[in-house]
Amino acid sequence: MKSGLVSEFDAVSKTTDGAVCGFLKSTASPPASAWNDAGSLKWALNCDFLGRNLMSVATSVAACGPKCQSNPQCSHFTWTNYQGGTCWLKKNSASDCDAVVKTDSGAVCGFLKFQ
Repeated sequence: MKSGLVSEFDAVSKTTDGAVCGFLKSTASPPASAWNDAGSLKWALNCDFLGRNLMSVATSVAACGPKCQSNPQCSHFTWTNYQGGTCWLKKNSASDCDAVVKTDSGAVCGFLKFQ
């Protein structure tokens, strides 16, 4: 048994010993009241978007959304306290329905609102 947050994006192919892996998929997302609108960003506390990583950048939580906005490939992001503060820029589209609850790293997630 293993612990921690994983997704299908974390699995690696292993063909030498007949290994099988699996995970419990959480469908919980932050309650709608948790989402905050800030101009062209929508964000929430204690959430994550799994996979679809574009790049990671060491930065403060306040600078994470603007970092995403300044990268044309970025559509959403997650900030965690990993290594003092890391912004995970993500690609492809996402919405609040794609967010999963994450309570172990001070995480903040958000996405760009397209008009």
